[in-house]
Amino acid sequence: MSVLPEQYLQLRKLSETSKFLFPSLGLFPLYLSHSKPDLAQFLDLLPDSLYVGEVGLDFTEGAPSHEFQVSVLDKILSTCDHLGGRVVSLHSRRAGQEVLDLCQKSHCGSMILHWFSGPISSFDSLPQNIYFSVNTAMLRSRQGRSLLAACPRSRVLLESDGPYVESGGKPVHPWELRSVVESLSKRWCLNLEGVLDQLNDNLNRVDDSVKNTALRAPFLP
Repeated sequence: MSVLPEQYLQLRKLSETSKFLFPSLGLFPLYLSHSKPDLAQFLDLLPDSLYVGEVGLDFTEGAPSHEFQVSVLDKILSTCDHLGGRVVSLHSRRAGQEVLDLCQKSHCGSMILHWFSGPISSFDSLPQNIYFSVNTAMLRSRQGRSLLAACPRSRVLLESDGPYVESGGKPVHPWELRSVVESLSKRWCLNLEGVLDQLNDNLNRVDDSVKNTALRAPFLP
């Protein structure tokens, strides 16, 4: 995951050395600026990447204007639609409903709401290509636990969100998400193997949603 196109280019070089790494083209909403060419560079690189994120909206104090952020995210999602779909990871701090509204207008391959805190009146009303990624920090928050309790198991994915999420004063790594799996095991009344099977099924559906999407200049193995 990246937060600016320049960072994505660095990750892309790293990914060429391993078939297990997939760079994601990001443009974090707090870094948006009318005076910088980041959006133009992002859109130029978008045909090369099946994975997009982190993008989204952030309505905290001091962030770029709501209207500007919404116009940028709408442009990103509409471009993804035109290209044939992408896997998009979405940031939605204090902008949950606005992000959901844009997601429901989009036809991207899969959209993953990262560290979502609501509100959601009904999961059943959401398109089936919307997923929710869960990290260890969400288990420590009331809103996170409430979301996890209500979210259908078929829509749940895991995320580490390191280095921003920490455990024991150190960034959480993907292989350290056992506590999330154990929490899901209790909530779903499944053993750990059953939880992992469900999560793998969910991830496979996400990958299948863009399996036949063509890239302008493929570099992924």
